[in-house]
Amino acid sequence: MRPVKNTDADIKKLVASVKDFQNNDNSTLKFITLGDMVMSIDEFRVRFKNAPESKAYTGDKKWDEVIEDGRIKIQINVDEPSFGQFQDYTNELLDKVMKDYKEKTAIDFVKCGSGRQPSCGSGSHKTWMVLSAKPSNGLTGCSSYVGRWGDTTWRGTGAQGISLGKGCLYMHTMIHEIMHALGWTHEQNRPDRDDFVTIIWDNISPQMKSNFNAEKGGKVFGTKYDPMSVMQYSSSAFSTNGRATIVAKRGTVAIPTDAVYWSDKHINKGMTDDDAFEINNVYTLAEWCKDNGEEWVYGNKEACDGSGNCIKKGGRVENGSTCKSKGNRWREDLTTESVREATRTAGRTERPSTEARTTEARTTEETRTRSKDEDKGKDYAKGAGKIIQFIIKIIEIFLGDGSK
Repeated sequence: MRPVKNTDADIKKLVASVKDFQNNDNSTLKFITLGDMVMSIDEFRVRFKNAPESKAYTGDKKWDEVIEDGRIKIQINVDEPSFGQFQDYTNELLDKVMKDYKEKTAIDFVKCGSGRQPSCGSGSHKTWMVLSAKPSNGLTGCSSYVGRWGDTTWRGTGAQGISLGKGCLYMHTMIHEIMHALGWTHEQNRPDRDDFVTIIWDNISPQMKSNFNAEKGGKVFGTKYDPMSVMQYSSSAFSTNGRATIVAKRGTVAIPTDAVYWSDKHINKGMTDDDAFEINNVYTLAEWCKDNGEEWVYGNKEACDGSGNCIKKGGRVENGSTCKSKGNRWREDLTTESVREATRTAGRTERPSTEARTTEARTTEETRTRSKDEDKGKDYAKGAGKIIQFIIKIIEIFLGDGSK
């Protein structure tokens, strides 16, 4: 059984809930609600108003406190009681989401706090994410704080709740809210979005207009506007009249309609290559791998200048470290050699993928064919040599007879 999709009313409820929570909070740190994401007012001023006097998205907001075995380890917990009859479904969905992040980035989510799982906050982990239908940090519906804040002391440690209420249990929604926690806003908030889309302000609900502001201080790392990004809303999101609120400009890719956005294919898809590319620009292990005498799979050996010049796009590492020994061949599409390496790293025996077996079989067959061709060539050479020797012998005999 799957819940129904989220509604605009849930966002309005979130705005009121966060406001009430902040009014009752003794902390001096205050937040602002932008659709399904919540960020501090200071951070908003930097990212959306481009005010240089405040700090936003600095190193202490990243989830990179634990790096092990060539991976950035982040603990994540499912508040199972809050999901009621959907707790098994939520765990299964999280497994798919974790797999998507692990295959396309250096991030490796580790479940904690349930059954035989490690305790949340164990080891070097001081902060962890908690997926909940009823979080205790003022969030409701499908929503998340932007960046690493931890618990409601807002010191970047402890349990950071991510709200996945009614209508939020979809793969792309879970990836979306987790990506907010990692530090991202929406695709339509990009600083260059006006080059690609037109915002139809008259069709947007007045309470939701702030959700469409351009993030002037945002970074896009050289990527183009990506309408299929998990951070992109549908073309009629927060519409007051059912008409489009985001329209692609001529010559650009169309924004997904509600029908496309809520189709089974779309809600179950993972991050795009551009989504993963942007994450790898921030959650990079290039220096960590280098310090350990290795090279990072997603790096291209260039010095990073913030434009995305130093990161390779489209790579995949299903298991094991994202560092590789210098000089070793690495196939990002995980053909036979890398599948076997990943299997050894994981400590279990698995059969290579169908693609890997096909590649291996094709390579073997090509080798056999070359060997046969080489053998035939040798036979031809031997035969030709015998014929030449025979002809020479006949000529010698003929010349010998002629001299008598």
